[in-house]
Amino acid sequence: YQRRVHGSFVKEEERATVLGNETAVAYWRLLLGGRWPLLDRWCDFIATVYGKAITKDVWRQLFEFMYIPTLADYDADAGAWPTVMDEFVEWHKAAAAAPAP
Repeated sequence: YQRRVHGSFVKEEERATVLGNETAVAYWRLLLGGRWPLLDRWCDFIATVYGKAITKDVWRQLFEFMYIPTLADYDADAGAWPTVMDEFVEWHKAAAAAPAP
């Protein structure tokens, strides 16, 4: 499964080092739909907040990041996570703490 997922990056853009956000979100929805409870939140964050292209490092690290049991268990200092993961966790926690309209 992971080989197929990692291979998707290379097949989309031969020797590419980045994917556009729309392309990455489309792939994640296709490949991870029903496999990760935070997929919709992640894709919303990438599509609306994160303004940079998706690097191979982010692409690969997401498939480890998604196995963190809860975002309360996320420790930015415990690993070499890409900055986008730190930003997503902060964004997600802030949204969860905000009062409902």
